[in-house]
Amino acid sequence: MRIVRHGCFMEPRETGRRWGLGILLALPLLAVLAGCTALTSAVAPFDAAELSRNPTLIVATTRKPANGMRARPWFGTERASGTFARAKLVPPDEGRFSLSSIGLGYWRLEAVEPVEHLSEMLPPGPERRDLLLYVHGFNTTFETAALDAARLSGAIRFRGETMIFS
Repeated sequence: MRIVRHGCFMEPRETGRRWGLGILLALPLLAVLAGCTALTSAVAPFDAAELSRNPTLIVATTRKPANGMRARPWFGTERASGTFARAKLVPPDEGRFSLSSIGLGYWRLEAVEPVEHLSEMLPPGPERRDLLLYVHGFNTTFETAALDAARLSGAIRFRGETMIFS
């Protein structure tokens, strides 16, 4: 029995040898490529949003603090005088096979720390910095607004600080 491939006659044994030789030649290349990649990454990529590197939101709100800002819901729906705070976030896992790799990663709000003055949260120095100010819509909880701001900042890979006004 003869196999015709691209106008050449090949014996079945030759076909098997060439296939096996191709696999043997490809294995070292695959091993090198596999060693260069990681399933999960603890380091933010160079073009990542600032929020991925420093998962902290600047918060300005006129809502009344709830539970002493130590637990959910952090702020209620009642009005109060202006409050500044720092919201600590937990970013979604950035691994290749994680839910965030297909756009389904979730940010979590871990803690809210009150701050006396807004200037305490901005980095010192004369250089100008970009600021993304997120103002939520009607009938939105503080936590939902904070997580929406985090997702927006991460999705557009915003390079400056992210602030929420609630």
